[in-house]
Amino acid sequence: MKVWSFAVDLVVTVAALFQILDYWGIRPGDRSAPLLLGRKWKLAIMLGLMAVSLGLSGYGFYRSLRPKIVEKTITVEKIVEKVVPQNCPQPPAPTKPKKSSAAKAANPPTVSTSGSDSPGVGSINQGAGSIAQVGGSGNQATVNNLEKPVPNIIGLTTTEALPASPHPGVSLKFWIDSSFYDPTFLAECDRPCESKRGGTEGAYQSPEFENKKTLRPNVVAMHFIMPATIQGGRSLTWEVRSMDDQPIKILRLWAFRLP
Repeated sequence: MKVWSFAVDLVVTVAALFQILDYWGIRPGDRSAPLLLGRKWKLAIMLGLMAVSLGLSGYGFYRSLRPKIVEKTITVEKIVEKVVPQNCPQPPAPTKPKKSSAAKAANPPTVSTSGSDSPGVGSINQGAGSIAQVGGSGNQATVNNLEKPVPNIIGLTTTEALPASPHPGVSLKFWIDSSFYDPTFLAECDRPCESKRGGTEGAYQSPEFENKKTLRPNVVAMHFIMPATIQGGRSLTWEVRSMDDQPIKILRLWAFRLP
């Protein structure tokens, strides 16, 4: 782009030069018209200006091809932080209280641990079936027979039992969250109902069902003899049907421990 600019300037300058020479009556090969002294001075001044313009254009073209590179040195001052260690003040050393001679001479109190209600015996946490007996004479041993709580029912799903007539019913599927010894389950219906069938994974025989003489008409039971313990995470199924031709709804299902 800079080369084209210089070329255009050069052409314009040469064209202007020829026009100026022609204006003053100077033509190549024509020496018949001598110039006046004043016009000669004017011509010299104009030619000088043209030469200066042409020189400046050439210098600009030269600098465009070889630009000057100016290097500047920048000095950056860096602040350096220096940690000066200082000694921290030491807290005063605690003073130990002096024991009086009367306290040294005092005898420690004695506590009697004889008997079941002795004040020298603290509280003892016992596990199920453990025996606790405190040494000494005249005390008693106690047995802790606390039973494990019954598991929780999880993942209960209820579907319609087929066939739906003549006694409509529901099929229950659920899990327990922990092992259950002598497993028994109760279900409460919104109307009189009865158990039809049930089971679990790994059962060796069908479970026992409710005894209507000991339960309410709308409560059913399912008790497993084998297996005697159902492990947590196993699924159980239970089919409960209405005592008449009306559909039933399960209001509550829970694990139960027989007395």
